[in-house]
Amino acid sequence: MQVSNFDHRAGGVWYPVEFGSASALQDSLFTRVAGDIFIAGVLIIMGFYYIILFLLRNKERAALWYGAFVMMIGLRILVVGDRIVTSIFPGFPFGLMIRADYLCVVLGTTCACFLVRLLYPREFTKYFVWLYAGVSGMYALFILAAPSRLFSVGMPLYQALMLLFVLYAIIAVGLAALRGKEGALIYLAAFGFPFLTTINDILYENMIVNTGRMSGIGLFMF
Repeated sequence: MQVSNFDHRAGGVWYPVEFGSASALQDSLFTRVAGDIFIAGVLIIMGFYYIILFLLRNKERAALWYGAFVMMIGLRILVVGDRIVTSIFPGFPFGLMIRADYLCVVLGTTCACFLVRLLYPREFTKYFVWLYAGVSGMYALFILAAPSRLFSVGMPLYQALMLLFVLYAIIAVGLAALRGKEGALIYLAAFGFPFLTTINDILYENMIVNTGRMSGIGLFMF
């Protein structure tokens, strides 16, 4: 197995090699790709729905942030894992694909941050939103301008900020539930799905666990 790396901070073979008959491996690949396409399709369609809802009623800002968030995660599924986009466009450049991956994470989680602030302004301070949006904006510009072997180095640090956001969001929604705010208890229970799957994905992408990416499923459940 000959491997070269000119684009990413982590070179080498990322995932375990699977052995089996051609038909068994093709069936396994088909099952994974079909599942990814289903989740991505649902999230992208859901994102379009909420963005159109915002365009029809401009006061529904929560619909805009939620729609953009789920759409970013849905699009990201197409460029990670089995990289479905390369099946549609075989010559799709890896450098562009890794940029799309990182930008979907940065822009999607920033939209989620604005969403939580909009829903729970009393519990979720605007200063954290400014911090998150500022760091995200600078990192997004760096992703667009720098080679992927450089901007990929910053993702573990950004993932630490993501974990801080998720923890803070759960605390804020939990506080809102204790204060009896309508719908907060349901949100708190639903947050468990993306919270756990986000932690799993961060551990998986840093090659600490070998469970596979699950954030799309977590968001679908949410």
